[in-house]
Amino acid sequence: MSKRVRITAIVTTLCLCLSLFVIGVLSATTATLNVTSTLKFEADGVYVMVDGKLKQGASVTDADVIEGEGEPTGQTTYTAYSYKKATDSNAPDGSVSSNTFLQADGSPAGDWAIGDIYFTSQNIVVVYEFMVYNYSPFEVQGTVQGISEALATYVEQEQLSIETYTGTDSTSATSTGTTYIFNIPERTSETEPGQACYKIAVTLKNFMSDLATDEIEMSISFEEYEIKPVPEPVYEYFTYSGGAITGLSDEYKSLEVKPETLVIPSTDGKGNKITTISGKSGTIEIVFPFEDLESSNIIIEEGITTIGSRAFASCASITSVTIPSTITAWEPTVDASLSGYNNAFSDCVNLSDITLAEGLTTIGDYAFNNCTSLTSVTIPSSVSSFGTHIFNGCTNLESISLTSSENLLNIHGDSTFEGCSNIINEENNVEYLINTTENVVDKYLIAVGFATEEVTTVEINPNCKYLAYGLCLSNRNITSISLPTGLIGIGAWAFANCTNLTSITIPEGITSIKTSTFSNCSALTNITLPSTLTNIESSAFSHCDSLVSITIPEKVVSIGRNTFFSCDNLKNVTFADPNNWRVYESSSDETGIGLTLSTSSSAARYLKSTYRMYTWKKL
Repeated sequence: MSKRVRITAIVTTLCLCLSLFVIGVLSATTATLNVTSTLKFEADGVYVMVDGKLKQGASVTDADVIEGEGEPTGQTTYTAYSYKKATDSNAPDGSVSSNTFLQADGSPAGDWAIGDIYFTSQNIVVVYEFMVYNYSPFEVQGTVQGISEALATYVEQEQLSIETYTGTDSTSATSTGTTYIFNIPERTSETEPGQACYKIAVTLKNFMSDLATDEIEMSISFEEYEIKPVPEPVYEYFTYSGGAITGLSDEYKSLEVKPETLVIPSTDGKGNKITTISGKSGTIEIVFPFEDLESSNIIIEEGITTIGSRAFASCASITSVTIPSTITAWEPTVDASLSGYNNAFSDCVNLSDITLAEGLTTIGDYAFNNCTSLTSVTIPSSVSSFGTHIFNGCTNLESISLTSSENLLNIHGDSTFEGCSNIINEENNVEYLINTTENVVDKYLIAVGFATEEVTTVEINPNCKYLAYGLCLSNRNITSISLPTGLIGIGAWAFANCTNLTSITIPEGITSIKTSTFSNCSALTNITLPSTLTNIESSAFSHCDSLVSITIPEKVVSIGRNTFFSCDNLKNVTFADPNNWRVYESSSDETGIGLTLSTSSSAARYLKSTYRMYTWKKL
């Protein structure tokens, strides 16, 4: 997978000089990266403690401080302060913060010298990890310079790769691509610091390459984070109708110099509440309400709840958008047949940064269609509904961070990432999306769709953890599927309408069969459910005409409506635990009907006909 490295201009402070050389041509199993470094910190007026570690391993998550055999000559760890330390405490002793970092006893901190690091085929990753503790009564920003520029040639030639990670600690730090700015929160008290972990991972990818001698000068600065004030909205820049903004006013259009940042207000300046940014509404089509937009930064105020279909479509001036937490779905004003965010930012070809607030629940069809400058997106955990073709044609998209791994199961197959050449790889006719999140590290893959319908036999990559929504939907030629033992989740409709699929075994670890997962698999005669399964959602096996028998594992506690609807040949349903089951006709039904399920034929009849419209629960 090729990735485009983003370079950010920054302020020099921490000098880290690294010499990179290899003697001769690298063998197939070993390589040498000689690192010599001198670290100097500048953080005048900022009270931070830096705890640095050099780690190595087979991956970022496996990397650890090298000790004993193979340990570099010099220091693999480093600790320094921008202040004199109080007795028995890492907090400042009240003295002024210093440009020259100090040891715990107040003496000048020594250089961080690192010797030879030996790469092998088992240890290909070196991680520079910084834990920064902030005792300042304000947020501090760290800025890094130098490493991407120095190694750009190696990255372009795919000899090395660089990736950065941020989080509150080493374990929770997640990938940020190649982001060289990170923030450390303010202290919670004079002795309780805010903290942040920042990691730079360098991975040696090509052992057969001859790497010339090179030198890296890396800098990290710590300074008070300057929060840029948000401009006040200018109400006269917009036109209004009822509780909606319908477009840009003539006053905005007549401006000789347009404002760089445009704040979209949640009132009209006269006390009237605004909740909607109009798009396509009723009989009046406002296809491009912001077609005359020339501002680059869009900030939508808290209070706006709805963004209409195509509201910002084709606004080429937009480079960044901030979406407030009050928006729960991007959706048309009236046309209910269009769901959420349809084409809201379609063809915004310069949009490179978008912030989605927690609280958003729905992202609709083609939301970021053809946003060719978009490189990364973080999806809030509150999003549970994804439309199709959301990132269609986002050719520079490098990473999708999902703050909830459950979101993976709701992503619509390959249509979501169609044309995303930087994030999709094809292997054995199956495409994979790499996800880097708090719960899903980069070694976890999600299958997101099949390249062609000519595929008949599918073997999912053994590292795959999640199968997306509609993975094989309507792929009628598939006759067999081999699922990996480490699979964690399967999305709704994953195998629906695979009418030639005859058998499948769901691996241990799967806890839920989602809605319509095997609906209309009319040739399915044999399915093995795992002992870890706890619930089966509605219509999961509906219209599986060839299914004769199935065993419901002991841990299953709920079965949705119409789970076995129109399974005409289903004769036997064996419950591993047939006791304490009740069926409920509606959500208001608190009593339910108790069932005796010790007879497999009766259980089959109840599920496919008598109580098929009921919700089943085990007490």
